[in-house]
Amino acid sequence: MLNLGFCGSEAASEPATFQVGARLMVPDFFLPKLDVVIECWRSESRRGVALGWAERNALYVNLKFRRLKAVRPGVRCLGLAEFPQVDMESLRSMVEAVMEEFGSAVRELGGV
Repeated sequence: MLNLGFCGSEAASEPATFQVGARLMVPDFFLPKLDVVIECWRSESRRGVALGWAERNALYVNLKFRRLKAVRPGVRCLGLAEFPQVDMESLRSMVEAVMEEFGSAVRELGGV
């Protein structure tokens, strides 16, 4: 699993929604006391296909994070990605290239 930032231990009891322009954004998880939004994505596909999914999903999550930070500047964003068929270095370079504006700290979570 790939950890892209900070994660707390509290969970919201109901889905959070954020008004972004004329639309509502619903993150995968929101930890209100920590003001942390979490987005998760994964793929069991083979390496090449999985890297394509990793790039597309990282672009989408990056867009969600940018839009959310525009309306809620203090929020912290965490992306969790799991791609077991892809080597860590390939996944790291793909995701960091897409999410560079957030200074993503890409780490492998062993045994998770």
